[in-house]
Amino acid sequence: MSYVAASLILAGFLWLALRYWDRHDWDGRGFRRRSFALWIGKGLVVPLAAWMLLNFGISQRYPPLLAHICVAKESGGHWLLAWFHLLLPAVFVVSSYWAGVTFVWLITVHLLEMESDRRDIFSAALLWCALLSPPAALLLYMGGLSAVGLAAVIVLMPVVSEQFTLGNPKRRIFHPVYEKALEKLKAGKYTAAEKEVIRQLQKSDSDFSGWLMLAELYANHFNDVAEADRLVHQLCRQPDITRQQMSEALHQLADWHLQRSRDMLAARRALEEICEAFPATHYADVAEQRIRKMSGSGFVAGAPE
Repeated sequence: MSYVAASLILAGFLWLALRYWDRHDWDGRGFRRRSFALWIGKGLVVPLAAWMLLNFGISQRYPPLLAHICVAKESGGHWLLAWFHLLLPAVFVVSSYWAGVTFVWLITVHLLEMESDRRDIFSAALLWCALLSPPAALLLYMGGLSAVGLAAVIVLMPVVSEQFTLGNPKRRIFHPVYEKALEKLKAGKYTAAEKEVIRQLQKSDSDFSGWLMLAELYANHFNDVAEADRLVHQLCRQPDITRQQMSEALHQLADWHLQRSRDMLAARRALEEICEAFPATHYADVAEQRIRKMSGSGFVAGAPE
């Protein structure tokens, strides 16, 4: 019977957390079912398995942590039954703490990444804490530390739920700032500039200026045109890149191949990609002009106006 109860408790907390997790997955970023499975593994399965293993007593050198199991095992008693009886309280404590941390994480996401009004979140938290503090205090009084997770879920769940009353909040758009990276470039600190650009790109992983700046660092300062080539092609595969941006990036790549590695064939291939991607357009005409001039006079650096 205790195993049925443990299963029901576990299923309840999993369903509750998944219900609100799925409501954050409207843009397909960060809240996929695979991410939820990893969240379960790290925050629920691993602690539960570790607690049960530590109380199993795998050797005389590592006896069970709990005294009554250790005594039963040393006296030859029914220690396995006592060990199995740990499952129900362990499932309750671990799953309730895990669910409580999940709701704390969801509220943090709304505060830091969503276009939610932070004052509304704080006011909702204060309101629900005031309304639900009596039952939460009663739970803590009756259950002590083992009830902290459940009390947190009871107080925080309506705070998260309230954020969806007017529909799904949108993810806040972050605009990368590259002033620090440019300062490090001027000071000749290229590795530090690279780290700063990458840090800014983590805020907006499709920012055109950041990707091109990173590729320029590799081409002109790290003398790694191959990596710059990879970055430019990765940039060109971004779903929201414009024709003008893609054309600019490939023209820049052609310049790097010509100026840094003196590879006219690679430069030509970069320009031909523009012609293939945007046939019968101004972008293709400009690229074809460069190819003809490059073939007739060695090479031409920079796209024609």
